[in-house]
Amino acid sequence: MTKSARTISYYLFFLLVITVAFGLRSHAADTLGIDYDEDDYLRAGQEFAHHIRTSDWSGFLESNYRPEHPQLAKIMFGLSILGLPEEPLVADVPITAQPASSLPPEQL
Repeated sequence: MTKSARTISYYLFFLLVITVAFGLRSHAADTLGIDYDEDDYLRAGQEFAHHIRTSDWSGFLESNYRPEHPQLAKIMFGLSILGLPEEPLVADVPITAQPASSLPPEQL
């Protein structure tokens, strides 16, 4: 096999792996239920998205919903839903409670 043919086959294999991985993750996102801390991250993301919309930058320092979860991940959730219409906040339940039975579908 020539060097260029080997390089092309590596690229095709890489593209195949990426395509299969994306397909599996998309299928999992569509069929799996709500995870235990997904509602916590979404609520924190909703709060951060609200702070960004209202230019309340001090809100990032004043609020830290569920401090045991990484702040950067919660900010990324907020940025990802920033362009969507605002929804009522996800219910604040104890950390030991079952996952929320429903979340705003547009924000998932």
